[in-house]
Amino acid sequence: MMLIPFLVSRKVIGVICMALFSLTIKSTESFSIGLFVPNRHTRQISSQTLTNPDPVRRVPGLPMRKTYQWKRTPSPPLRAIPPSLWWILGHELLGSAPVPFIASATKNGGWLSKIERPDWNPPDWLFGPVWTFLYATMGLAASKIYYSTKPSNIKTPLMILWAVHFALNISWAPVFFSVQRFRPACIISCLMVMTLLVVIPLFYSVNPSAGILLLPYLAWITFATVLNKELCKLNPTVKGYNNGMLQAQIQKLQMDAAKYADSS
Repeated sequence: MMLIPFLVSRKVIGVICMALFSLTIKSTESFSIGLFVPNRHTRQISSQTLTNPDPVRRVPGLPMRKTYQWKRTPSPPLRAIPPSLWWILGHELLGSAPVPFIASATKNGGWLSKIERPDWNPPDWLFGPVWTFLYATMGLAASKIYYSTKPSNIKTPLMILWAVHFALNISWAPVFFSVQRFRPACIISCLMVMTLLVVIPLFYSVNPSAGILLLPYLAWITFATVLNKELCKLNPTVKGYNNGMLQAQIQKLQMDAAKYADSS
């Protein structure tokens, strides 16, 4: 008599196990994305199946199993940015490196406002927007040369020449605003004009729009060179000392005195 319940219970347990196994297979099928761990019931998916999968895959010993094709990962957002924009941003960032020196000299009560300057000197607030625009055109022009279809034996010397000119551009502001050396700054400015007069025709021969983009820059640095030369005349250097250095030292002494007064 005890054997009958035992057999019945075994049959019930078997039915329950088969039901659970069936539910497991269905859930696996619904959540499958084409990747599963191979075991004795399955086969490893070949590379051909991943690239060109069949709509339905038959696995021995298991019900029909769906497989899905790999989806290409969307391109990162940075790849969508035009390459020329990186050149523009690079020129803007490198060109803004001397900004702390310029801000110290042009702020309210700075030494630049106390030296002799010509009447036609532009207001200090104008230089920032102008140079922001010019650095953008410079970066765009350089990118047009870099990504042109010309052979490397033509582009490489041009990019080296441009790098030399851009190094002169960046070095001018620290020489003029930080150490107040007007004459060396004027020499650097003259070298900038001379190298740019060589760069523009060469850029134009490779890409006409690249040469045209540098024309506003040529006009501005020519004007800046004339202004620099006039500042040298109005603030002459005598034995390595000029009015700009005097005013900068006076400003520094005033700042040191204010710090000492605050600390005492």
